[in-house]
Amino acid sequence: MEKLREHTKHDLNQRKICFVTHDFMFFRIFIFNLLASLAKSFDVTVITDRSKAKKKDIDLALKSNITVKHLEKRTSQGAIRYLYNLRKSLSEVNPEHIFFATVEVSVFGALAARFRAKCKTHFIITGTGPELFSSTIRYRFLRKIYLIIFKISSLKKHTDFIFQNAEDKKFFLNHGFTKPNKSRVIGHFGINLTNNIK
Repeated sequence: MEKLREHTKHDLNQRKICFVTHDFMFFRIFIFNLLASLAKSFDVTVITDRSKAKKKDIDLALKSNITVKHLEKRTSQGAIRYLYNLRKSLSEVNPEHIFFATVEVSVFGALAARFRAKCKTHFIITGTGPELFSSTIRYRFLRKIYLIIFKISSLKKHTDFIFQNAEDKKFFLNHGFTKPNKSRVIGHFGINLTNNIK
């Protein structure tokens, strides 16, 4: 276990880690065990909407040395204000590694972390929705916006994409969202698997 921990420290190279998710329950259900494990060795902060979180879950996070910083969902405050508040939160946390979970959060994260030169940015793609597959005018327009944002982000040295499945990785590569050397598949990290991720 100690060897694994030392390997992880060497891998991450820095001690401040931040995860950004769209709401608290996503963090609680899917990545809590992973972050609780990382929090034994690193300074871990989660930026998420915790307005509907139960007190016992917040207390459990604090007991596990995980700081939970509140950020209202984009749908509650509008895109521009959400982006402004996300950038502000990231500046306050000032992490060396940021993990943005889901496509939409990753898009805003790419914009928010654009000028954080020393920060390593990781986009966790947990699945793809209509914004990437639908042929309607609205989603085709969104897809072009996403493509531009992700392409620009890929130019940043310390940026990568983490996929749950090979199909999503293939889609992103075929459509030019990212490059092979900046993409990896780690498999699912659901409720029963968070304890087993290396």
